[in-house]
Amino acid sequence: MTQLSRSIGVRGLTAAVFNITVGAGIFAMPALVAQMLGTSAVHAYVACAAAMSCIVLSFAVAASRVPRVGGTYAYAEAAFGPLIGFLGGALIWLSDVLASAAVVAGLSAAIGAYAPLLDTPMARVLVLVVVLGSLAWINVRGVRQGTRVLEILTIAKLAPLLLLIGAGVLVGGGGMWQVGPLPDAGAIGRATLVLIFAFSGAESTMSLSGEVAHPSRTIPRALVLALALITGLYVTVHLAAAVALGAALPLTPDAPLAAAAGILIGPQGRAVLLAGTVISMLGYVSALVMSTPRLVFAVAQRGLLPAWLGRVHPRWHTPAAAIVVQTLLILLVASSGTFGALASFASVAVVSVYLLACLSALQLQRTDTRLDDAALPGHAPFRVPALVPIAGALICVALLAQSTLREFAVVAAVLATAATGFLLRTRVMTRA
Repeated sequence: MTQLSRSIGVRGLTAAVFNITVGAGIFAMPALVAQMLGTSAVHAYVACAAAMSCIVLSFAVAASRVPRVGGTYAYAEAAFGPLIGFLGGALIWLSDVLASAAVVAGLSAAIGAYAPLLDTPMARVLVLVVVLGSLAWINVRGVRQGTRVLEILTIAKLAPLLLLIGAGVLVGGGGMWQVGPLPDAGAIGRATLVLIFAFSGAESTMSLSGEVAHPSRTIPRALVLALALITGLYVTVHLAAAVALGAALPLTPDAPLAAAAGILIGPQGRAVLLAGTVISMLGYVSALVMSTPRLVFAVAQRGLLPAWLGRVHPRWHTPAAAIVVQTLLILLVASSGTFGALASFASVAVVSVYLLACLSALQLQRTDTRLDDAALPGHAPFRVPALVPIAGALICVALLAQSTLREFAVVAAVLATAATGFLLRTRVMTRA
């Protein structure tokens, strides 16, 4: 049987994590954090990065032991059995669909703002078809091509942000690095709960685990490197925006980075940052078009979805059918606009996935589980003290405690539906 190709290295996986994590939110986030903590906002970024490090390291532990396509779905299945794995996969898949559809719709609107001729319903659908169709074709042709596009988009996304940071350093000098006093723990905690979603992304990228070269080394290095780059970028971008806007930063919720660039650089700077927003959205969608179909592929290979979704293209060694179907689904949801009502579910689903990943890492390390390449001689899995995934799990519980009953009801309904489907499918497979 044709197998997936393990072609993704540290650079490609880091670019994938970076592009999913650093979405369009960074271009508006500084104003929101400034509203909560004022000049002390940097402390919340550091606290959030510390919290996320426990979760990211848990992903690294699990992925180094179960380097299979599907990410958390595969980790949970290896740790707790097929049913729990399937429920985790359902949460990741749905949150990815909602998030990618929302960003794709925003991307078409942003393009329409630049080109008024494309700002009609029919033209927007056409833009969606062209963008998603191109990304799907690239990823069907090979995972190397997909990661190469991600690397290019990462550079293109970073360029305007680095331009803003450079301008902030020139204008602010040493004063740019001055931050306010340490806020009380409650204030930092509330800001961290908001910020942690801006740091999310690893849960989707780990669906590529089955195509990562030397996973026991590559995955931990890529995750840690990506978190360090993301944290550094978020902090310096916020400080540059504060230099430009000062006390007006909390009062500029719409495109604060573009406003900051307009002050520091001029109209051209503002235009560059607005273009950066479009590129950032494109990078985010590109990463999800590459990663989410691997989850569909993994579930299909277990016999829980139609078998043709679990086939590997004989020439390009990619899950071509899963890529096409997933892309068409994103196109359908983004075109209909019906995803907005479920937006609140996405955040609860992500944290639930984080909790499952932390518990899976704890269990896999405790039982010393090693599958596939991780079981080969010379492939020592990544290890952390047990306190790390325990701390990550407690952080997730604290985050989930902030959710509403309505959000929990949606999660429960989705999990109940997925569990019913799993049990029915399993019964059919048993009888066959």
